[in-house]
Amino acid sequence: MRRSLSIRTYVMMLAIGTVLPSLAFSALLLTRTATAAQDEIARTVRDAARTSAADLNRHIADLEQLAIALTNSRLLQTGDLAGFQRQASQAVARQGLTVVLYDPSGLPVVDTATPSSNALPFDAAAIRPAIETGQPQISELTADPHSGQPGIAITVPVWQDNTIIYVLGLQISRAIAAVLADQVAIPGEVVSLVDRHGTIIGRTRGTDRFIGSAASPELIRQIRAADEGSLDAHLRDGPPAYLAFNRVKLTDWVAVVAIPQAILYAPVRRSLLRLLALDAAVLLAVGLIVWTIGRVIDHSVTGLSRFALALGSGTPDVRPPATRIREVATVASAMLAATEALRQQTEQRAHAMTALQGEAENRRHVEQQLVQSQKMEAVGQLTGGLAHDFNNLLAIIVGNLDLLRERWPDDPLSVELAGDALDAALHGAELTSRLLAFARRQPLVPERCDINQAIEAFARLLRRTLGKDISIDLRLTPDVWPVLIDRVQLEAAIVNLATNARDAMPQGGRLTIATRNARLGADDAASHPDVAPGDYVLIEVQDTGTGMPPAVLERIFEPFYTTKPPDRGTGLGLSMVFGFIKQSGGHVTAASTVGKGSTFRLYLPPAAGALPAGDDVVQGKLPVPTRNETILAVEDNPGLRRTLARQLTAAGYDVIEADSARTALTVIEGGAAIDLLLTDIVMPGGMNGRELAAAALERRPGLRTLLTSGFPDLPNGGAAAPSDQRMLHKPYRAEELLRAVREVLDG
Repeated sequence: MRRSLSIRTYVMMLAIGTVLPSLAFSALLLTRTATAAQDEIARTVRDAARTSAADLNRHIADLEQLAIALTNSRLLQTGDLAGFQRQASQAVARQGLTVVLYDPSGLPVVDTATPSSNALPFDAAAIRPAIETGQPQISELTADPHSGQPGIAITVPVWQDNTIIYVLGLQISRAIAAVLADQVAIPGEVVSLVDRHGTIIGRTRGTDRFIGSAASPELIRQIRAADEGSLDAHLRDGPPAYLAFNRVKLTDWVAVVAIPQAILYAPVRRSLLRLLALDAAVLLAVGLIVWTIGRVIDHSVTGLSRFALALGSGTPDVRPPATRIREVATVASAMLAATEALRQQTEQRAHAMTALQGEAENRRHVEQQLVQSQKMEAVGQLTGGLAHDFNNLLAIIVGNLDLLRERWPDDPLSVELAGDALDAALHGAELTSRLLAFARRQPLVPERCDINQAIEAFARLLRRTLGKDISIDLRLTPDVWPVLIDRVQLEAAIVNLATNARDAMPQGGRLTIATRNARLGADDAASHPDVAPGDYVLIEVQDTGTGMPPAVLERIFEPFYTTKPPDRGTGLGLSMVFGFIKQSGGHVTAASTVGKGSTFRLYLPPAAGALPAGDDVVQGKLPVPTRNETILAVEDNPGLRRTLARQLTAAGYDVIEADSARTALTVIEGGAAIDLLLTDIVMPGGMNGRELAAAALERRPGLRTLLTSGFPDLPNGGAAAPSDQRMLHKPYRAEELLRAVREVLDG
């Protein structure tokens, strides 16, 4: 029996006996040589960048000193502008510079490149930094006043008796270009100058095209992170290049020296060509050996392939191929064992596939629930925002109508017209309240509530509302847990459900209201992603009406969706129920069968403790100021601010108006006598009403505050709310405003 060898042994014999030693030695030798040459070129480029930055720094310092020296000219100080022009021209003629003298308004009065009789361009922006700082300035890239080409200038203020009488500008663009041109040491090298913003302000090649444009993004990132460095990037007018940069300390500019990568990597490329030639010679020498070993490997692999095909076709008594390679024999044995294992796994996979299909169906159902929840949340955000803006408009309308009724109390027609308009505005406020309820932004007054007592209390009202044809069956389980809920909103929600049930039973029927304690488990929560498992109090409202098809049932909680005629509903009733229950931490479901009625289930979390119910507002005579009291009214809506000021002024208060939080703080810091800060919560300008109240209390401890909002559930924006603040919700009546003001002032 022949001894078999592994494939690894054959490959190792080939590599060690022929290719590996020669290739490794030649690659190492050539790589070292090429790397040394490449490093030398890169070092030269980096040195050139440092030299360029140092030369530019020194040259700009000399030019700045020249400009300062010209500002000290006796001719300039005595007002001899013609003599100064001759003097300046002689001083800068040999350096290719231009001197422009501006008066403080920016009008040039001397220009060494233009005769004094010619009109000079007006450029106030060119001297603004020098006037504002009183110090010499090096400008950003600007247009040359004569040629219109991009240029750079040094501007120096001319002082006389502590007053700037002129600003001297020294155009240095050509001088900078000359310094850059002197730095080119390697053929193909490009020297550029980039300002602190990443704009190219000087270049030895392609100046007309690139001066004024931005440097490459990778270069800008590098120069912002360090004062010097190098990177590989693309030239603006050429192939990839190696760049080195160094910062010009005096101006915060950056000198950039670039050389094409073709030059930098030329030694490596030549070494690679030599290495390839050597490899080709070696490969030709070992070709015969590789061919011989390949025949052995090919024979073994071909036999293994035939064996695999025989196993796959189910051929009985198939035998492994005869081979000299040990790994092939091992693989053949493993294939025999794997074939048997695959047969056993086929049945298991069928069972697993069935289980996966069931899981996929469950996941699809959960995803549908999540999409519906996200859709309702998005619509809620939209309607809540609209309600906020509409509340501001209604506040203006209601406030002005109240003022009109008080102004003409003896005119019956005016009172009647204003009353009709006021009723319509209050109806709009009711619709807005429903929008806020759906958006889960409705202000709630939660109290500890016995659900059974509450339902029994307003069941009599429901009987009168539904009529004699509909019977009400109360199935209230004793010992139902108390809940923490806004009782008024809960009654409104059940009335909405009962009204819908009445419309679904035009020929009469039965409405059943049941209560009991319930528990939602993990399976229920999994079917509804926004529901937490746990204990709940269940209110079930069931009718014997016409029922709803599935297409209608899926959309019943969407705002403005209704199947009723246009004059029978707004489509906000069920969406209000949905928003109120969600805002209260509960859950609502609906089930319906066409011809058999509908069932709504309201799940409410049980109360953990008792909260006091909201106090009823005591009606009576409107309160009046007890002294000369001043109110600072802050409202960014001009119309609403005027209405608010009129209402407070008519009631006898002194009013200071402010259109923003910043304006209000200015008034407070100015020392004005203020008894009450009345501010809207939602305002532009970076500071909301809660933040204003906190800032005001820091400056005036003990200052009374009253907040207003048409969207009170907005976050505080990170500001700590004053502990004694009171909230007045828009739109409000004049009586509500004055009572709230009085309560806060007297509190």
